[in-house]
Amino acid sequence: MGGLPKEVAERGKNTVIQILRGNKIPNHVEVMEIPSYGRGAIVFLKAVFEKTAVCFSALGEIRKRMEEVAEEACQKLIIFLKSDATVDENMADQLILPLALARGKSFFRTPKITGHIKTNAEVVKKFLDDVKIEIEGNEILVERSAS
Repeated sequence: MGGLPKEVAERGKNTVIQILRGNKIPNHVEVMEIPSYGRGAIVFLKAVFEKTAVCFSALGEIRKRMEEVAEEACQKLIIFLKSDATVDENMADQLILPLALARGKSFFRTPKITGHIKTNAEVVKKFLDDVKIEIEGNEILVERSAS
């Protein structure tokens, strides 16, 4: 929260707790005051797993109730948890280049394929002739020949 009444933050916190508990997702929710030049709100969720973490967020807007902001962030997390994804779509986009530079095959799933992922894959293929990147459904295969 930045520059908004604490009551707004508490409404967001309560909404996050209600949604996550309703979906049987263990949680620990904190309200933090963040230094800000203006007024605004963000709900930031971090899910920690054995070998990785994923983060989802939603930003407040003028006339957007805090409950809506909280629900938007929670829905992103829930969609990820219900999918067979191994990384979120933002991480998927970031993985394409390093995997294209590594020799061999790499494979991962993301909850959805974004336009940014597709564009990034095409740009990488333009620069690296010996790389194959296939996107099918929510799966991404990156393969660089061993030459």
